[in-house]
Amino acid sequence: MGDDIKNQGYHYVEWYPWDNETKQKGDELKAVELYDHQMDKIETRNIADVPEMKEVAQRLSLQLWKGWKGALPPTP
Repeated sequence: MGDDIKNQGYHYVEWYPWDNETKQKGDELKAVELYDHQMDKIETRNIADVPEMKEVAQRLSLQLWKGWKGALPPTP
């Protein structure tokens, strides 16, 4: 099962195992994909393992798991 997030610059995907019996996502992260839409609009080169992209992947992972509520502006 994949969870993903896109913004104007990147598409980030995290892959987890899926249990067909329980219909639940597993806890173990199996793979990560990161695509730079400025350089690779059709997503042919996964740059998740490029050391210079580690910070971008970490930031997008955090955003992904905050969900849509995490994207809301802070309330006063």
